[in-house]
Amino acid sequence: MELTVIAEASTNLQKQFYGWGLSFLIDSDILFDTFSHSKILLKNMKKLKISIQQIRHIVLSHDHWDHTDGILDLLPLLKECTIYICKDFSLETKKKLKSDNVKLVEVDQPIEIKKNVFTSGQIKCKYKGKPLAEQALVINTSNKHHNIVTGCAHPGIIKMLQEIEFHFPDRIDMVFGGLHLNELRKEEIAILFSDLFKDFKIKKIAPCHCTGKTALHFLHKHYTDQFLVVKAMQNYQI
Repeated sequence: MELTVIAEASTNLQKQFYGWGLSFLIDSDILFDTFSHSKILLKNMKKLKISIQQIRHIVLSHDHWDHTDGILDLLPLLKECTIYICKDFSLETKKKLKSDNVKLVEVDQPIEIKKNVFTSGQIKCKYKGKPLAEQALVINTSNKHHNIVTGCAHPGIIKMLQEIEFHFPDRIDMVFGGLHLNELRKEEIAILFSDLFKDFKIKKIAPCHCTGKTALHFLHKHYTDQFLVVKAMQNYQI
């Protein structure tokens, strides 16, 4: 499958002048997260010649503005689309997403979105002292392995992979997306990724957005040729 990075921001400068968050298109019909600003999302979609009319599924990883706010101006342009949100999203967000041309699905357990593409089901945690639920995409590859697409991995990437492995026992080959390690020290990152390397033996990694410079350097050093540099307006095979 092909993943197109429509928008991605990972630096303080981008956050100040451009936006924050990420948005990916899987094939031509699944949109994963919608960045922080509709204007940038729609402008980049136009540059990439992405047909909004072909989008049939939108998966919002978690209920934070930088992954959901870009959808607001997109909603009226959609045609018969299903939006997958975690069951524990706020009532305010659920009301914003109500539209005559979309079906809203509140995810608790894993759900098949289309052939070979699933949501992980909501994975719960606490962020800054408040409850938060997040979901990832699970993509079956031709060799019966899985590739995982994350928004921020707030519950912790190890916890998320453990939950995913429980429901999808085949090997996980790749992790693509935000890992939310920008607040951790180098020593904490090293301990965390010793588990990632030892327990999951991830073959390829494509970290971005909230992963943080220290973690990016650590991962690049370990994965070398199997480390993908994630850039907006680029296509990747997953």
